[in-house]
Amino acid sequence: MKQGKILVGLLILFLSFSLFGKFKPIVLEKSDKEIAKYVTRMMEVYHYSKLKMNNDLSEKMFSEYFRSLDYNRRIFLKEDIEEFQSYEMLLDEMFKRGDLTFPIKLYTRYIQRLQERVNFVEERINQPFDFGTEENFTLDRSESDWASSTEELNEIWRKFLKNEVLRMQIAEIAEKRKAAEKAQEESVKEEVAAQESEEKTVVKEEVTPQQMIVKRYKNFLKYQEENDRENLLEMALNVMTKCFDPHSSYFGAKAQEEFEISMKLSLTGIGATLMSDDGYTKVTSLVPGGPAATGKEIKVGDRIVAVGQGEDPKVDTIDMRLSKVVSMIRGKKGTVVTLHVVRGGVNGSSHVIKITRDEIKLKESEAKGEIKEVKLDDEKIQKVGVIHLPSFYADWDAMREGREGKSSTADIKKILKSQLEEGIDSLIIDLRNNGGGSLPEAIALTGLFINKGPVVQIREASGRIFVRNDEDEGTIYDGPLVVLVNEGSASASEIFAAAIQDYKRGVVVGTYRTHGKGTVQQVQSLERLRAFADRKDLKPGQVKYTMAKFYRINGGSTQKKGVVPDVVLPSYAEYDDHGEATLRNVLKWDEIRNLNVDQDSVVKGIVPDLIKLSEDRLRESTDFKDLMADIDYFKARLDRKEVTLNKDERLKQFDIDDKKRKERELLFERLFDRVNDDDENQSHENKIKDDVYLKEALKIVADLTDLQKVRAAK
Repeated sequence: MKQGKILVGLLILFLSFSLFGKFKPIVLEKSDKEIAKYVTRMMEVYHYSKLKMNNDLSEKMFSEYFRSLDYNRRIFLKEDIEEFQSYEMLLDEMFKRGDLTFPIKLYTRYIQRLQERVNFVEERINQPFDFGTEENFTLDRSESDWASSTEELNEIWRKFLKNEVLRMQIAEIAEKRKAAEKAQEESVKEEVAAQESEEKTVVKEEVTPQQMIVKRYKNFLKYQEENDRENLLEMALNVMTKCFDPHSSYFGAKAQEEFEISMKLSLTGIGATLMSDDGYTKVTSLVPGGPAATGKEIKVGDRIVAVGQGEDPKVDTIDMRLSKVVSMIRGKKGTVVTLHVVRGGVNGSSHVIKITRDEIKLKESEAKGEIKEVKLDDEKIQKVGVIHLPSFYADWDAMREGREGKSSTADIKKILKSQLEEGIDSLIIDLRNNGGGSLPEAIALTGLFINKGPVVQIREASGRIFVRNDEDEGTIYDGPLVVLVNEGSASASEIFAAAIQDYKRGVVVGTYRTHGKGTVQQVQSLERLRAFADRKDLKPGQVKYTMAKFYRINGGSTQKKGVVPDVVLPSYAEYDDHGEATLRNVLKWDEIRNLNVDQDSVVKGIVPDLIKLSEDRLRESTDFKDLMADIDYFKARLDRKEVTLNKDERLKQFDIDDKKRKERELLFERLFDRVNDDDENQSHENKIKDDVYLKEALKIVADLTDLQKVRAAK
């Protein structure tokens, strides 16, 4: 099969289906071919997986290109896949030569099909929809068959548009209800009422759901057509790199510049890490002390579907380039960005979140401690030291200059010494939603609780294994210890929790499992390569690739599986996990040698008793009964594969879901926003919330203390 004609020095293709009816030539230069060739070579040579560009990878790339452009299979036709099938086993050799004929041609066809869909939207949207009929709409078509004809695709889009109009009508009903409720609850002063009355006299143009939908898809087509050669080169190479693993990527010159700007401005913004995932912009972590984290409304795993600026209308971001979404969210301090998110899968609940961009308060990312009291059955009181660590941080500049700078381990050591002076009986290290940070800090923190020895193993792509050790003899604390984790605990947090678990030094308590990111990435600039070294006029970009994996002391990787707590508490994450395992093409879990370290005998054999005691409590706990009931409803909602397009039935379901949403807000306020105000000597902002998980962890560590005392007495 021929692979397409490539002109010497140039590859000129035309996007002939422009919104303005004009050709928009896309020109790939000779240097783009060289960049593609070297990026492909680097992935083959340096990536940890050692995958080869062969037919297997070529087949995967072929599928991923279609998936990246049309995740829900609502744009391309079956005939498009069949027409391009001749490339399926050729992409490996083409990319080795830097030949990007396939992704460019496919994108050209994508623009053509997208224009056809916009035309259909304009034609069909103003025709009436019958909301009284009994029919359903399939939410997720990612695994459905491609439409075999335009007529079949039109029917899919008829239902899609009907669902969009119905969804917006119900949203409008919900807004009116909300406004009516607010008006009833508030007693408004006369001057405010007069001001509002004056504001209401301002005539605003009424925009119907149909008009909004047409505008949305016209804008989306416009955004897609604005992609230039640099954007298309980046898109083409990123699909290839993502076939190796989801954390590998190519940054073009513009993206590299944006990345460097974002690093310089890392202390200003909303404080969230985002990634592209099957057409959605997904929140992967929140920066402690950032506006997103302190606002508590946005959650890790949320999918951003639209972004609004101030009073401007929202812009849909589904299938939008990640760098474009990031540039829309980023802005000046003090300005407001509105994020429209879906939580809990494609059938999840919708949320509108306003965030004021601000500087990240570094104080919020620092360790803080508090002593909690636990009343036992015999009315005795145990004093438990609780230390919350949002991230593993270190002042590298101070260390390089030989000065004493802030670090997570130094801060925890100071807090712990103070708590020991107060006579604590046990200790909890709370690493929930700690996304990681400094690996040396994770090793140093482990050293506070073990008497010298290995903490983590690192295997490089070459197969060489390095062991990172705690070199300091002795411990700061050797009493009962619980490490509290959740699905947001990642990277360095997982290394610390795994080491404590493998040494049997303490008990890991938490929800489901930790995040599961056990890989290490490296960024290499293409400017350093000989092929581009003399090209002062060219910015070839950089490649981020996975070059190593973390392994526990027992030999198991933290990759994909994360750390499974010794005592598992019920959570939503069990059914809506947004950890590493949910990403496409993740590196697999595997094992290497077990280092067979000496284990702390006082924890061995105690875990089964702790599990039983905890389960007995949970069965009797009103808080956990209510939480588990809501988790069951949450799971049932996730299991819905279709929604009704009958308006009356949809409204009934909306009322049920809205009632559950309000109940959940009250439940969360009761279970997760409690602060113990008994201690008047400690400021409110420095207190650690007595949420439902921490309260159970306090009882578990009290059980651990008692069981260890019983064992020591024998």
